[in-house]
Amino acid sequence: MSNIVLIYPNRLDECVISDATPANWSVKLPLTNIQNPVIKKVARTNIGVRTVTLKINLANQVRSIGGIAIINHNLTTNAKVRIEGFGGLDFKNSAGVTQTTGDRFDNGNLYRAYPIINPHDNGKNPFESRNWWLGSVDEAERKSYTPVTAYYPPDNQMCQSLRITITDTVTVGATSTAGVLIGKGQKTFTGLSVSNAFYSGQKITIYSNANNANFMSGEVSSCVGDTLILNVSAIGGNGTSTDWQIISGDNFLQIGRIIIGKAIEPARNPEYGDYSIGYTDLSEKQLASDNTKYFYLKPKMRVVNFTLKHLNHTEALSGFLDAQRELGLSGELLFTLSKPDYVGNINMPADKNTYANTFLCNFAELNPLTNVYVGGWSNTLKLEEIV
Repeated sequence: MSNIVLIYPNRLDECVISDATPANWSVKLPLTNIQNPVIKKVARTNIGVRTVTLKINLANQVRSIGGIAIINHNLTTNAKVRIEGFGGLDFKNSAGVTQTTGDRFDNGNLYRAYPIINPHDNGKNPFESRNWWLGSVDEAERKSYTPVTAYYPPDNQMCQSLRITITDTVTVGATSTAGVLIGKGQKTFTGLSVSNAFYSGQKITIYSNANNANFMSGEVSSCVGDTLILNVSAIGGNGTSTDWQIISGDNFLQIGRIIIGKAIEPARNPEYGDYSIGYTDLSEKQLASDNTKYFYLKPKMRVVNFTLKHLNHTEALSGFLDAQRELGLSGELLFTLSKPDYVGNINMPADKNTYANTFLCNFAELNPLTNVYVGGWSNTLKLEEIV
C-alpha cells in the first residue's frame, strides 16, 4: 500500500491573512472568503491578476505544520506555487529576525500546482495526447475532481507564519481580429491565428488585448479550421473589440479554501483487503406514476474506508485518537493515499491516480481504538469528501 497521510486540524480560521497587494482581490469575492468552510464560496482576483503573495500569520501561537493545501482553485497546469514556513510572525524566525526565505521549510519557486504524471504510466497519457511530453494531467480529468494543490514538508515543523506565492502564466492559444460584441450566448470568432486550437467542451477566456477587463468566457461549442464558436456564460466590460487574445481557463485566480495543519503518517499502512474507496451519489431520485425516474442532481462524494492494524502507542493515542477528538464529525482534514516522494526532486513524477486519492474530507463516523496486542493498536476510519 501507499503512504496514507492525514492533515489536521485546519488552522486557517485562526489565522490573519493578507496579500502584499490588497487591490489584487475582487471586492465582491474578497480574500477573506477562503476562511469560509463552504469551499464553493471562493475568493477571486481581479481580471488579469495571475500572481499573488499571501501572508498567513498563525495568531500568536507556534503551530505544528506538516501539510498545506489549496482547495477548489482554478490554477492552470502552468502554475507554480511556492510555500514557505517561518518560526515567527511576519516572515521572521523564532528569534524575531526577518528571513528572506522560509527558515522552517521552503519548496522553492519551481513547485508545480499539479504534480507531474509519468506519461508512460500504463498509457495514462498516450503518445498522441497533448499532455504526453509534459506529463501534465488531462484537462477533462482535472475538471472532474475538486482541484487540490498540496505540499508536505519533510516533517512537522513549528511555524508561526507562512508565505504562499502563486504564479500562473497565461498561454495564448490563438488570436482573432473578428469584430464581436461582448455578450452572453453563442459567439463566433473567425480568422483564428491557429487552426483547430481548441476542442469542444474546453473552458476558455477571450479578452481584448488593449483592455483585459473586456472579456468573454465559456465552453467551446466547436473549433474547426480558423472558426471558433463559443457558448459565453460570463462577461466583463462592453462594446465590440477586434484584438482578441484566447487562453485556456480564466484570466484570474480563484481559491475556495486553504488547509494548514499537522500530519499523521503511520509507519505501517493498511494491509491488502483493508482499504476501499468509492463514491456516494448525493443526487435525489423520484419515481413518477409511470415509473419514469427523475433526478435532482447533486455532486458525487468520495468515501474511503480503511483499517490500520499495527499502530504504535504514539500513533494511536497522539495521532488517530487525537484527530477524532479535535475534529469530531464536522472538522476538516486532508486525506492523501499517495504522498509524493520529494527526495532529490521537488517535482518527482506522481502516481497517475494522485487526483483520485487526495481530497478534503470529514470523519463520517468516530471509531474507538482497539488494543490488539502489547503496544499495538488498531483503528478503523471512514472518511467522506467535502464537496
